[in-house]
Amino acid sequence: MTDDQLEAALRQLRVDVPEPPNVEAQVRARLSEPRRRRPVLVTAAAVLLAFALAFAVSPDVRAAVSEFLRFAGIEFSRQPPPPIPETPTVPGERKTTLDEARRRFDVKVPQALGQPAEVRVTERVVSLLYPGKRLDQFEGDFRPTMAKFAHAQDIERVRVNGHEGLWIPRPHEVMYIDPNGVWQDESARMSGKTLIWLENGITMRLEGDFTKDEAIRIASS
Repeated sequence: MTDDQLEAALRQLRVDVPEPPNVEAQVRARLSEPRRRRPVLVTAAAVLLAFALAFAVSPDVRAAVSEFLRFAGIEFSRQPPPPIPETPTVPGERKTTLDEARRRFDVKVPQALGQPAEVRVTERVVSLLYPGKRLDQFEGDFRPTMAKFAHAQDIERVRVNGHEGLWIPRPHEVMYIDPNGVWQDESARMSGKTLIWLENGITMRLEGDFTKDEAIRIASS
């Protein structure tokens, strides 16, 4: 991936990319502030300038930033995925009923899909399973819950019910991350096309063999 492609991908996912020339102007402006505010402003500006310069010249810093892109509790990795086990298992996952799942989660059921054929839960995720489709729901806070292995150029920014979302138009590997932040290799599996959006603090992840428009229509229901 070229520097221009990386920068475009980061901007698409709302990751701010520092621009050294603008930072330099900001530093000079801060230095002209009254003396009583200068120490804090100079420190902050110096840190920002140092990071901007490092990003501009250091492959290691660029690699660290591009290594993980996060959206709504899902981390996107450019590293090679782990081997997929013959029978992927998610630690602590079990089958349950929709009524029981609703006692623990604020479960949303799309009208376009109706009642799920199967419901599964873990400590953090409720999954509604349909023939050829799957809808995962979990709190999209700062603790990552899932990891996806996808190229930045394969991720498209979309809108779902007025909320920001991501569309991944081809199969890719996905893995569960436990509450301690540990990547569970035994849960690695191939995912279908996926629509991800954040609604009222809840991450909705719709997976299946459909077009982008079909996925957005289901999500909007």
